[in-house]
Amino acid sequence: MGNPFTGVTWSGEALPTDNYEVEVTAQKVMGHDFFCGITFAVGDSFCSFIAGGWGGSITGLSCINGKDASENATRTFQRYDMKTDYTMRVQVNADDVLVWLDDELVVQQPRAETEFSVRFEVEPSIPFGIACYNTEALITACRIRSL
Repeated sequence: MGNPFTGVTWSGEALPTDNYEVEVTAQKVMGHDFFCGITFAVGDSFCSFIAGGWGGSITGLSCINGKDASENATRTFQRYDMKTDYTMRVQVNADDVLVWLDDELVVQQPRAETEFSVRFEVEPSIPFGIACYNTEALITACRIRSL
């Protein structure tokens, strides 16, 4: 249970920063905020995909041009049921950052003229991490692959 935060952070060999894909399957076990915050590299910067933030439904990238997922154009509202697996796939390619929730494309953020960053609370997740906030989560799978 995040109190307020908990998570895991990669500390092994360097991971890709361009032209790669991350896939995480996770479920919300208990709580009312984000159950899966995936922090990842975008070239020389970092960004987080947030699933279920700000009370449980806001989904998007934090931060885009200094604005978190609740305030930028990547924001969508999703319903997340307890104890249900959700697969999130983040792809960083030369042109875009793309995110699928299960099989639905929910984010397509162009990289050109975009400043990617993370909120200070998730800086400990750099260079790659998965965190939750005031929520208990279960990560059932995680995969990273070069494209």
